[in-house]
Amino acid sequence: MKAGQRNSALLRWHRHIGLVAAALVVVLALSGVALNHSDVLELDQRAVTTPLLLEWYDINTGGRWLSAERILLDVHSGRILGRYGPWLMDGAAILLLILAATGLIGWFRGRGGNGANDA
Repeated sequence: MKAGQRNSALLRWHRHIGLVAAALVVVLALSGVALNHSDVLELDQRAVTTPLLLEWYDINTGGRWLSAERILLDVHSGRILGRYGPWLMDGAAILLLILAATGLIGWFRGRGGNGANDA
């Protein structure tokens, strides 16, 4: 395989991994920002009343309630997806590491040429 073909394949993989990772980064960023300001937003005081979420958490009635903070913590960690959710988030972290590595490889390869890609 020639160098140009390797770079093209690397760019394709980098692009596809980047699209998947971007979706997960958006979820992590939004939930992380909300959790950082949980006191101001009073997330631990806000009761979730969405029937789908209450059913997901197996909460009927009887004085039990579900806080918005618990939902955000579970979204952020992946636990909301059940037993394999944290593994999904671990996979996302690995994708981000691969994305960083392929980006650096592509950048260094581009700089080794005639200077046309230097920025």
